Amino acid sequence: MVKPYKIYKDFTGITVPARLEGEIPDLIVDGEIPKEIDGTFYRVGHDPYYDPDYFQNGAKSTPFDGDGVVAAFRFKDGIVSFKQRYVYTEKLVAERKAGRAMFGILTASFTHHPCVQSLISSPANTNVILHNGKLLALMEAGPPFEMDPNTLATKGHEPFKGQIPARQPFTAHPKVDPTTGDLIGFGYNLNGIMSTDFVVWAIDKNGKKKWERKGNAPHSGFIHDMAMTPNYVVLMMMPLVTDLSDVYTKHATFYDRELPAYMVVVPRNAPSEPIRSFSWNNCLNIHSGCTWEEDGKIKFDSTRAHDNVFSFLPYKDAPIDEKPKQMVVDYVKWTIDPKASSDVLEDPEVLISLPCEFPRTDERILGQKAKITFLACFKQPDDGKKVVYQGLNALARFNHETRKMDILDPGNCLVQEPNFIPRSPDAPEGDGYIVVMIDNLDEHRNELLFIDTKDFTKIQARIQLPLRKSKLLSDLSIAGSCVRLL
Repeated sequence: MVKPYKIYKDFTGITVPARLEGEIPDLIVDGEIPKEIDGTFYRVGHDPYYDPDYFQNGAKSTPFDGDGVVAAFRFKDGIVSFKQRYVYTEKLVAERKAGRAMFGILTASFTHHPCVQSLISSPANTNVILHNGKLLALMEAGPPFEMDPNTLATKGHEPFKGQIPARQPFTAHPKVDPTTGDLIGFGYNLNGIMSTDFVVWAIDKNGKKKWERKGNAPHSGFIHDMAMTPNYVVLMMMPLVTDLSDVYTKHATFYDRELPAYMVVVPRNAPSEPIRSFSWNNCLNIHSGCTWEEDGKIKFDSTRAHDNVFSFLPYKDAPIDEKPKQMVVDYVKWTIDPKASSDVLEDPEVLISLPCEFPRTDERILGQKAKITFLACFKQPDDGKKVVYQGLNALARFNHETRKMDILDPGNCLVQEPNFIPRSPDAPEGDGYIVVMIDNLDEHRNELLFIDTKDFTKIQARIQLPLRKSKLLSDLSIAGSCVRLL
C-alpha cells in the first residue's frame, strides 16, 4: 500500500511524486512546432514509488534516491504525443512486489531489507541516452538499464553483453565522439563504495568495446561528469565522500571542505602515457561544457560551485545541520597541460559569473572549440529586489568569441536542462532549436518549451502537460535528456 509522502523531498522542495505511467496522443501546443521536426525527445527524472522510509524512517534518504521515470515526447507534423513509464530496476520490482520501501541508503546494502541486499540498488534516474539503437537509463552507482525506445518497456541491465561487466557502475554522463560514433564513458568504485579504482572505455556504434584503461583516483568520492577531447578524458572529481563507519548516528555521504577538486586525466590513444591527477581548491565541478585541445593543452568549461550546493548532504567536519553561509556558482574555463611539471592547476577563467547549470553545446562538434553554449541560469528580478538563489529561472546563450550572453526569461518558472537540435545536419553551429522543460509556477504544471535560435528572445511554442501540482518531470537538478531525430 502506498502511504502519504512525509519524508521524500525533491531538489526544489515544491512538488510531490506523481507515480504516473501512461500516454497522451496529442498534447496541447500553444504556438507552432515546425513540421520538419520529426523525432523523439526523452526525459528521465526521479519519482519515488514509495516514501523511502525503510531505514531509520527515511532520515538518511536524499533526492538522489527517487525511482527513475522516463518520458518520451514524439514530434511529427506539428503534433506532440507523450508517453511515460518507470524504469523497472531490480529495486523498483522488489518494492512493488513487497508493496513498500525495502531499500535504505542506496550505497550501503546492509541498510536494506535482508531479502534485497544482493539486488542492484540503482534507481536509474539521472540521465538517458541512445546508443546502438538502445535507450539507456543511467545512474552512476549502477549499470545502465535498457528500455525499448518505442514502448519504454524495461529490457534489462546488460545492453553491452560480454563487453563490460553486467553489474559494473556506469557513468551517468558518457559522451559520444562525433568523429567515430564511439561512446566514451567510465565507471568508478568498481570494488565497492570505498574503493578508488575506475575504468574508462570506448564502446563503438555497434555496441562493441574498443578499448579500456583502468586506474586509481585520489580518493573514493563522487565522479559525476567528464570532459572529452580527441586525445584525453578528464574525470571531474567532487569533494563528496562516503563514510559508512557510523551510518546509524551520522550520514553516509559528506561534503569534505579539506579536499581539493581533482581532475584525473586519462589518455585515450596512448596506452604508455601515464594517468595523472591534477588538483585545484575545494569546489564542486558539476557538469562540463565545451571541450577541446589547443597547443597541446586540454581546454574545457564547467559549472563550478564554491561550496556545498547539496544542502541535504552535511559537511564532514561540522554539525549535521550546518548550511553554507554564501553560495557562489559560476561557469569557468579550465586549462590542463598533461605534461606539466606541477600537479596543481592554475585558476580557471571565469566566463559567466551568475549562477548557471546544465551547459549544452552543439554535440556535432564535441571535442572541438565551440562558439556557442546554452545553459539554464538564474536571472535577478527586474525590480532590482535582491532574492536568495534557490533555482534556475531563465535560459542563456553564451557566445565564447564575443563574450556576449543572451537571456530568455520564460516567466515565473524553474528551468531545467536545455537541449539543442540542429536545424539540419549541415546547419552552422548553434543554428536550430532549443527544447527545454520548465516548471510553470503560476499554472502549477510542466511545460516543454520550443525555441528557434534565430530569435532567442521568443518562445515559439509551449507544450502543456495537463497534470497540475504534481511532480511529473520537475527534476531541476537531476534530470537528463536526449533527442532522437528520425
